[in-house]
Amino acid sequence: MERQALICPVCGAPHRRAVPSGIVQVKCRYCGASIVVPADASRCPNHPDILATAVCNDCSSCCRDCLSAYDLQDGVLQLSSNCLARRHTDRAKAAIYFGILAALLGDIDYSN
Repeated sequence: MERQALICPVCGAPHRRAVPSGIVQVKCRYCGASIVVPADASRCPNHPDILATAVCNDCSSCCRDCLSAYDLQDGVLQLSSNCLARRHTDRAKAAIYFGILAALLGDIDYSN
């Protein structure tokens, strides 16, 4: 799936508001120009009645309501709710595995 956002043809600003199904054009909130909504524009996987105007750093396009910030040491990612949950789950699993490994190593008797 191609990552595509609605971009104003006049000022280049991205359209970040939800676009309901059936809408063929929206107004740029920065310069007031009309932005044509492509007929083949992708829809949010969680809200199929809304046009996907945001891009998740891990998967594909979604609506702005589904996008959340995920802080990293070097910056911030914009992630969909599913990708955010997966990253939190992966981090929790890594902490559990490290805890199990530390507990196993702590039970070894090094006095021999």
